[in-house]
This record gives sequence, C-alpha cells and structure tokens, in this order.
Amino acid sequence: MPASTSQEPKPNNTASSPSTQASDQKKPDQVATNDKTAQPTKRAKPNVRDRILKSELVNKVESERGPDGAYFSLAVYQTDEFNFPILLQEERVLSADGEEVVTWSAMAADQVILRLESDSALANIQDLLDQTESVLEPTDTPNLYTVHFDGSDPATVGYLSQELSKTSGVKYAEPNRIISIN
Repeated sequence: MPASTSQEPKPNNTASSPSTQASDQKKPDQVATNDKTAQPTKRAKPNVRDRILKSELVNKVESERGPDGAYFSLAVYQTDEFNFPILLQEERVLSADGEEVVTWSAMAADQVILRLESDSALANIQDLLDQTESVLEPTDTPNLYTVHFDGSDPATVGYLSQELSKTSGVKYAEPNRIISIN
C-alpha cells in the first residue's frame, strides 16, 4: 500500500482531548487558574442594586399606579457599603403597550453636584441654601461644588436640583448618581 501523502495528526500523549482543550480556554467570566486540575471559578459580579436594597430602609415614597400601571418610587437607604452613607434609590416603571419598562438609579441622597458659571453666582444661590439648610463644599475644579444637606427626605435631591438649575449663574445642578440601569 502506498504511503499517504497527507499528514494525519499523530497521537501525542501530552496533547489534550477536544473536551479538555475547550475547558482549558479561558472564558471572559472566569478567572484563570494555574492548577490544571482545578476548575476555573466564576468572577464575583457584585450586583449594586441588590446591595443597596439589602441596606437599611430609612424612608420610601411611592406614587399611585396610573391606569396604565405606571408608577415611580423613591427610597432612602442607610448603608456602609459605598462611599455615600445615605443613598437615594429611584425606580420608574412605565407601561408601553402593556409592556413594563423599568428605569432604576441610585444616587447620594444628601448631595447635589453644582456647576456655576462663575463664583459671582454664589450670591444668587445663598437664600436657597439657607432655606434648605444646605452646605456648599468646593471641589478641586473651579466653579464646581458639592451641595450637602439632610438626606432623609427623598424629594430633596430633586427639589434642590431643579431650583438650583433655575437660578441665574448656575450652569447645572444634578444628583450625584452612582448607577443608572435603563
């Protein structure tokens, strides 16, 4: 019988079987291991939403459900798992043709980020800061401030953001968000 001209793979004692080769490939959600006999372990993917919802609930406000089932809720949580000890969680459930669309976000419950056009605008916001017993803290960035206040009322973040945004000399005022899921 004539010798074959095509090269067939020769058995090799050190080669892996196809099933072993597949398990040796690193998958994106697995951690590589140096021990060939150990199975790779899945990376811990922290679920921020679950961590917040397991925190101590301080206050919660929910709207009535509309005829289409839409509603929103605001909840304040006390936590030691994040850089912010008080978090505001906002959830909006909208119904679109009978299908619910949920948006969810978390922010510091006691802070608003404020950008002024110039430091001369400070006089324009002073009355509102006094009225809400808020404290203005400068950041390292010129004309950028953090407004601190009591975070126990879920509506304060939205109220201060809106009222400051309407003030002359304010570029923007917004919640200090840490996560949004749309």
